[in-house]
Amino acid sequence: TDLASQLSQGIAGLTLGPLFVFAAGSYARGEASEHSDIDLFLGYDDLAADGSQAADAGWVGSRRTNEFRLFAQIIQAIDDLGFPALSADSKYLKTHNLSDVISAIGGERDDVDNHFTFRMLLLLEGKCITGHMYHRSAVNKIVDSYYRDYPRHASEFKPWFLLNDIIRYWKTLTLNYENRRPSPDSEDVDARRVKSFKLKFSRMTTCFATVCAIGARMTEAHPEDIQALVMMTPNERLRLATAQMPSLLPLVKEVRNRYAWFLEQTALPTEALQAKFLEDEERRRMFDAADLYGRLMFDLVNAVDDNLSSANIEYMRLLVI
Repeated sequence: TDLASQLSQGIAGLTLGPLFVFAAGSYARGEASEHSDIDLFLGYDDLAADGSQAADAGWVGSRRTNEFRLFAQIIQAIDDLGFPALSADSKYLKTHNLSDVISAIGGERDDVDNHFTFRMLLLLEGKCITGHMYHRSAVNKIVDSYYRDYPRHASEFKPWFLLNDIIRYWKTLTLNYENRRPSPDSEDVDARRVKSFKLKFSRMTTCFATVCAIGARMTEAHPEDIQALVMMTPNERLRLATAQMPSLLPLVKEVRNRYAWFLEQTALPTEALQAKFLEDEERRRMFDAADLYGRLMFDLVNAVDDNLSSANIEYMRLLVI
Protein backbone atom coordinates (compact mmCIF):
# COMPACT_ATOMS: atom_id res chain seq x y z
CA THR A 1 0.00 0.00 0.00
CA ASP A 2 2.83 2.42 0.84
CA LEU A 3 4.56 1.62 -2.44
CA ALA A 4 1.34 2.14 -4.39
CA SER A 5 0.82 5.49 -2.67
CA GLN A 6 4.34 6.71 -3.41
CA LEU A 7 4.26 5.62 -7.05
CA SER A 8 0.81 7.08 -7.64
CA GLN A 9 1.98 10.43 -6.32
CA GLY A 10 5.07 10.32 -8.51
CA ILE A 11 3.23 9.30 -11.66
CA ALA A 12 0.69 12.09 -11.15
CA GLY A 13 3.37 14.60 -12.12
CA LEU A 14 4.50 12.75 -15.24
CA THR A 15 2.97 12.43 -18.69
CA LEU A 16 3.05 8.67 -19.13
CA GLY A 17 -0.21 7.89 -20.88
CA PRO A 18 -1.92 4.52 -20.29
CA LEU A 19 0.75 3.14 -17.93
CA PHE A 20 0.11 0.43 -15.35
CA VAL A 21 2.49 -1.14 -12.83
CA PHE A 22 1.99 -4.53 -11.23
CA ALA A 23 3.87 -6.65 -8.73
CA ALA A 24 4.55 -10.36 -9.09
CA GLY A 25 5.95 -12.92 -6.69
CA SER A 26 5.18 -13.32 -3.00
CA TYR A 27 3.75 -9.82 -2.58
CA ALA A 28 1.28 -10.37 -5.38
CA ARG A 29 0.27 -13.73 -3.91
CA GLY A 30 -0.23 -12.21 -0.44
CA GLU A 31 2.55 -14.39 1.01
CA ALA A 32 5.41 -11.95 1.55
CA SER A 33 7.56 -12.02 4.66
CA GLU A 34 9.95 -9.34 5.90
CA HIS A 35 12.68 -11.06 3.87
CA SER A 36 10.82 -10.99 0.55
CA ASP A 37 11.94 -8.87 -2.36
CA ILE A 38 9.54 -7.26 -4.81
CA ASP A 39 9.26 -7.78 -8.55
CA LEU A 40 7.69 -4.93 -10.52
CA PHE A 41 6.54 -4.90 -14.15
CA LEU A 42 5.42 -1.91 -16.20
CA GLY A 43 3.16 -1.88 -19.24
CA TYR A 44 1.27 0.46 -21.54
CA ASP A 45 -2.28 -0.32 -22.64
CA ASP A 46 -1.61 1.09 -26.11
CA LEU A 47 -4.43 -0.78 -27.88
CA ALA A 48 -7.88 0.58 -28.64
CA ALA A 49 -10.92 -1.54 -27.80
CA ASP A 50 -11.05 -2.94 -31.35
CA GLY A 51 -7.42 -4.11 -31.15
CA SER A 52 -6.00 -1.30 -33.29
CA GLN A 53 -3.25 1.03 -32.14
CA ALA A 54 -4.66 3.67 -29.80
CA ALA A 55 -5.14 6.99 -31.54
CA ASP A 56 -4.16 9.32 -28.68
CA ALA A 57 -0.36 9.19 -28.49
CA GLY A 58 0.34 12.66 -27.14
CA TRP A 59 2.37 11.12 -24.32
CA VAL A 60 4.79 9.38 -26.69
CA GLY A 61 7.01 12.40 -27.38
CA SER A 62 8.24 12.61 -23.77
CA ARG A 63 7.84 8.93 -22.94
CA ARG A 64 11.48 7.89 -22.54
CA THR A 65 12.48 10.89 -20.43
CA ASN A 66 9.49 10.43 -18.15
CA GLU A 67 10.21 6.70 -17.89
CA PHE A 68 13.68 7.46 -16.54
CA ARG A 69 12.09 9.79 -13.99
CA LEU A 70 9.65 7.04 -13.04
CA PHE A 71 12.41 4.42 -12.75
CA ALA A 72 14.30 6.73 -10.39
CA GLN A 73 11.16 7.15 -8.25
CA ILE A 74 10.62 3.38 -8.14
CA ILE A 75 14.20 2.73 -7.03
CA GLN A 76 13.98 5.49 -4.42
CA ALA A 77 10.64 4.23 -3.10
CA ILE A 78 11.98 0.69 -2.78
CA ASP A 79 14.99 2.02 -0.85
CA ASP A 80 12.82 4.21 1.39
CA LEU A 81 10.45 1.34 2.22
CA GLY A 82 13.27 -1.08 3.01
CA PHE A 83 12.73 -3.59 0.21
CA PRO A 84 15.74 -5.51 -1.12
CA ALA A 85 17.27 -3.97 -4.25
CA LEU A 86 15.66 -4.90 -7.57
CA SER A 87 17.16 -8.06 -9.06
CA ALA A 88 20.02 -8.09 -11.58
CA ASP A 89 20.90 -4.43 -11.00
CA SER A 90 17.41 -3.34 -12.19
CA LYS A 91 17.87 -5.21 -15.47
CA TYR A 92 14.15 -5.96 -15.71
CA LEU A 93 13.00 -2.41 -14.95
CA LYS A 94 11.61 -1.73 -18.40
CA THR A 95 8.26 -1.10 -20.03
CA HIS A 96 6.22 -3.26 -22.41
CA ASN A 97 3.63 -2.19 -24.96
CA LEU A 98 0.49 -4.30 -24.78
CA SER A 99 0.37 -4.37 -28.59
CA ASP A 100 3.79 -6.08 -28.65
CA VAL A 101 2.89 -8.47 -25.81
CA ILE A 102 -0.19 -9.69 -27.69
CA SER A 103 1.25 -9.79 -31.21
CA ALA A 104 4.28 -11.74 -29.95
CA ILE A 105 2.31 -14.67 -28.51
CA GLY A 106 4.09 -17.81 -29.69
CA GLY A 107 6.36 -15.82 -32.01
CA GLU A 108 10.14 -15.60 -32.23
CA ARG A 109 10.31 -12.39 -30.15
CA ASP A 110 8.06 -13.65 -27.37
CA ASP A 111 10.88 -14.92 -25.16
CA VAL A 112 13.68 -12.70 -26.46
CA ASP A 113 11.90 -9.47 -25.50
CA ASN A 114 10.54 -10.93 -22.25
CA HIS A 115 6.94 -10.47 -23.44
CA PHE A 116 6.14 -14.07 -22.50
CA THR A 117 7.18 -13.67 -18.86
CA PHE A 118 5.41 -10.30 -18.65
CA ARG A 119 2.18 -11.77 -20.05
CA MET A 120 2.22 -14.89 -17.89
CA LEU A 121 2.96 -13.03 -14.66
CA LEU A 122 0.27 -10.48 -15.48
CA LEU A 123 -2.28 -13.28 -15.86
CA LEU A 124 -1.06 -15.75 -13.24
CA GLU A 125 -0.02 -13.62 -10.27
CA GLY A 126 0.04 -9.92 -11.14
CA LYS A 127 -1.26 -7.49 -8.52
CA CYS A 128 -1.78 -3.95 -9.74
CA ILE A 129 0.18 -1.24 -7.93
CA THR A 130 -0.99 1.75 -9.94
CA GLY A 131 -2.92 2.39 -13.16
CA HIS A 132 -5.78 0.06 -12.23
CA MET A 133 -8.03 0.98 -15.16
CA TYR A 134 -5.28 0.29 -17.70
CA HIS A 135 -4.24 -2.88 -15.87
CA ARG A 136 -7.76 -4.32 -15.99
CA SER A 137 -8.13 -3.31 -19.63
CA ALA A 138 -4.81 -5.01 -20.49
CA VAL A 139 -5.85 -8.22 -18.74
CA ASN A 140 -9.14 -8.32 -20.61
CA LYS A 141 -7.48 -7.72 -23.99
CA ILE A 142 -4.90 -10.46 -23.40
CA VAL A 143 -7.63 -12.92 -22.39
CA ASP A 144 -9.58 -11.92 -25.50
CA SER A 145 -6.51 -12.67 -27.62
CA TYR A 146 -6.50 -16.24 -26.29
CA TYR A 147 -10.25 -16.41 -26.97
CA ARG A 148 -10.13 -15.00 -30.49
CA ASP A 149 -11.98 -18.03 -31.93
CA TYR A 150 -14.61 -17.96 -29.19
CA PRO A 151 -17.22 -15.76 -30.98
CA ARG A 152 -17.44 -18.26 -33.87
CA HIS A 153 -17.34 -21.41 -31.71
CA ALA A 154 -18.86 -20.38 -28.38
CA SER A 155 -20.78 -23.62 -27.82
CA GLU A 156 -17.73 -25.92 -28.15
CA PHE A 157 -14.82 -23.58 -27.41
CA LYS A 158 -12.20 -24.73 -24.87
CA PRO A 159 -9.28 -22.47 -23.79
CA TRP A 160 -6.46 -24.77 -24.96
CA PHE A 161 -4.50 -21.84 -26.39
CA LEU A 162 -4.26 -20.28 -22.93
CA LEU A 163 -3.65 -23.59 -21.15
CA ASN A 164 -0.82 -24.44 -23.55
CA ASP A 165 0.87 -21.13 -22.75
CA ILE A 166 0.57 -21.75 -18.99
CA ILE A 167 2.13 -25.20 -19.36
CA ARG A 168 4.81 -23.68 -21.60
CA TYR A 169 5.56 -21.15 -18.88
CA TRP A 170 6.00 -23.88 -16.26
CA LYS A 171 8.35 -25.80 -18.56
CA THR A 172 10.26 -22.59 -19.32
CA LEU A 173 10.75 -21.92 -15.60
CA THR A 174 12.23 -25.37 -15.05
CA LEU A 175 14.46 -25.11 -18.13
CA ASN A 176 15.65 -21.64 -17.12
CA TYR A 177 16.62 -23.02 -13.72
CA GLU A 178 18.73 -25.73 -15.34
CA ASN A 179 20.38 -23.19 -17.63
CA ARG A 180 21.42 -21.00 -14.70
CA ARG A 181 22.32 -23.77 -12.24
CA PRO A 182 25.87 -23.32 -10.89
CA SER A 183 28.48 -26.07 -10.66
CA PRO A 184 28.41 -28.13 -7.43
CA ASP A 185 31.45 -26.31 -6.03
CA SER A 186 30.13 -22.81 -6.77
CA GLU A 187 29.64 -20.42 -3.88
CA ASP A 188 26.14 -19.72 -5.24
CA VAL A 189 24.98 -23.33 -4.93
CA ASP A 190 23.16 -22.77 -1.60
CA ALA A 191 21.14 -19.87 -3.01
CA ARG A 192 20.28 -21.92 -6.09
CA ARG A 193 19.06 -24.80 -3.93
CA VAL A 194 16.69 -22.41 -2.18
CA LYS A 195 15.53 -21.13 -5.57
CA SER A 196 14.86 -24.70 -6.73
CA PHE A 197 12.94 -25.40 -3.52
CA LYS A 198 10.77 -22.32 -4.00
CA LEU A 199 10.18 -23.18 -7.66
CA LYS A 200 8.76 -26.57 -6.62
CA PHE A 201 6.16 -24.86 -4.42
CA SER A 202 5.30 -21.26 -5.29
CA ARG A 203 5.72 -21.21 -9.07
CA MET A 204 4.23 -24.70 -9.40
CA THR A 205 1.19 -23.55 -7.44
CA THR A 206 0.86 -20.37 -9.49
CA CYS A 207 0.71 -22.41 -12.69
CA PHE A 208 -1.24 -25.51 -11.66
CA ALA A 209 -3.77 -23.86 -9.34
CA THR A 210 -4.75 -21.95 -12.48
CA VAL A 211 -4.76 -25.11 -14.62
CA CYS A 212 -7.04 -26.79 -12.06
CA ALA A 213 -9.36 -23.80 -11.72
CA ILE A 214 -9.77 -23.54 -15.50
CA GLY A 215 -10.28 -27.30 -15.74
CA ALA A 216 -12.96 -27.21 -13.06
CA ARG A 217 -14.90 -24.76 -15.26
CA MET A 218 -13.94 -26.38 -18.55
CA THR A 219 -17.49 -27.07 -19.65
CA GLU A 220 -18.34 -23.35 -19.43
CA ALA A 221 -15.03 -21.44 -19.45
CA HIS A 222 -16.21 -18.12 -20.86
CA PRO A 223 -13.82 -15.16 -21.33
CA GLU A 224 -15.42 -13.38 -18.37
CA ASP A 225 -14.64 -16.39 -16.15
CA ILE A 226 -10.94 -16.22 -17.07
CA GLN A 227 -10.87 -12.45 -16.55
CA ALA A 228 -12.29 -12.96 -13.05
CA LEU A 229 -9.87 -15.81 -12.39
CA VAL A 230 -6.89 -13.59 -13.19
CA MET A 231 -7.81 -11.24 -10.34
CA MET A 232 -7.62 -14.09 -7.79
CA THR A 233 -4.59 -15.39 -5.93
CA PRO A 234 -3.49 -18.99 -6.60
CA ASN A 235 -4.99 -19.99 -3.25
CA GLU A 236 -8.33 -18.44 -4.22
CA ARG A 237 -8.22 -20.36 -7.51
CA LEU A 238 -7.87 -23.62 -5.61
CA ARG A 239 -10.94 -22.72 -3.55
CA LEU A 240 -12.81 -21.90 -6.75
CA ALA A 241 -11.92 -25.33 -8.15
CA THR A 242 -13.38 -27.05 -5.08
CA ALA A 243 -16.54 -24.95 -5.31
CA GLN A 244 -16.99 -26.22 -8.87
CA MET A 245 -15.84 -29.79 -8.09
CA PRO A 246 -16.45 -30.58 -4.37
CA SER A 247 -14.74 -33.99 -4.69
CA LEU A 248 -11.41 -32.10 -4.98
CA LEU A 249 -11.70 -30.81 -1.41
CA PRO A 250 -9.58 -33.47 0.41
CA LEU A 251 -6.71 -33.06 -2.07
CA VAL A 252 -6.91 -29.27 -2.03
CA LYS A 253 -6.89 -29.29 1.77
CA GLU A 254 -3.71 -31.39 1.79
CA VAL A 255 -2.10 -29.14 -0.84
CA ARG A 256 -2.89 -26.06 1.23
CA ASN A 257 -1.52 -27.64 4.42
CA ARG A 258 1.74 -28.52 2.69
CA TYR A 259 1.93 -25.05 1.21
CA ALA A 260 1.46 -23.51 4.66
CA TRP A 261 4.52 -25.48 5.79
CA PHE A 262 6.46 -24.11 2.81
CA LEU A 263 5.55 -20.54 3.79
CA GLU A 264 6.84 -21.19 7.30
CA GLN A 265 10.20 -22.20 5.83
CA THR A 266 10.49 -19.25 3.45
CA ALA A 267 9.59 -16.80 6.23
CA LEU A 268 12.94 -17.63 7.85
CA PRO A 269 15.86 -15.21 7.41
CA THR A 270 17.85 -15.93 4.22
CA GLU A 271 20.81 -17.36 6.12
CA ALA A 272 18.61 -19.68 8.21
CA LEU A 273 16.76 -20.94 5.13
CA GLN A 274 19.99 -21.58 3.22
CA ALA A 275 21.38 -23.42 6.25
CA LYS A 276 18.65 -26.05 5.87
CA PHE A 277 20.27 -27.09 2.58
CA LEU A 278 23.84 -27.39 3.87
CA GLU A 279 23.57 -30.72 5.67
CA ASP A 280 22.74 -33.76 3.51
CA GLU A 281 19.96 -35.26 5.62
CA GLU A 282 18.13 -31.98 6.18
CA ARG A 283 18.48 -31.08 2.49
CA ARG A 284 16.95 -34.41 1.51
CA ARG A 285 14.09 -33.81 3.94
CA MET A 286 13.35 -30.42 2.36
CA PHE A 287 13.43 -31.74 -1.19
CA ASP A 288 11.44 -34.86 -0.25
CA ALA A 289 8.72 -32.51 1.01
CA ALA A 290 8.88 -30.65 -2.31
CA ASP A 291 8.60 -33.90 -4.28
CA LEU A 292 5.59 -34.94 -2.21
CA TYR A 293 3.99 -31.58 -2.95
CA GLY A 294 4.55 -32.12 -6.66
CA ARG A 295 2.86 -35.51 -6.49
CA LEU A 296 -0.11 -33.96 -4.70
CA MET A 297 -0.43 -31.32 -7.41
CA PHE A 298 -0.28 -34.03 -10.07
CA ASP A 299 -2.99 -35.98 -8.23
CA LEU A 300 -5.11 -32.84 -8.17
CA VAL A 301 -4.84 -32.35 -11.95
CA ASN A 302 -5.68 -36.04 -12.39
CA ALA A 303 -8.74 -35.59 -10.16
CA VAL A 304 -9.92 -32.71 -12.35
CA ASP A 305 -9.44 -35.00 -15.35
CA ASP A 306 -11.53 -37.73 -13.66
CA ASN A 307 -14.34 -35.24 -13.00
CA LEU A 308 -14.34 -34.14 -16.63
CA SER A 309 -14.56 -37.65 -18.00
CA SER A 310 -18.35 -37.56 -17.64
CA ALA A 311 -18.34 -34.63 -20.10
CA ASN A 312 -16.07 -36.60 -22.49
CA ILE A 313 -13.20 -34.16 -21.98
CA GLU A 314 -9.79 -35.83 -21.79
CA TYR A 315 -8.20 -33.02 -19.82
CA MET A 316 -4.90 -34.64 -18.86
CA ARG A 317 -4.27 -36.05 -22.34
CA LEU A 318 -4.87 -32.69 -23.97
CA LEU A 319 -2.61 -30.93 -21.45
CA VAL A 320 0.23 -33.31 -22.26
CA ILE A 321 -0.24 -34.19 -25.95
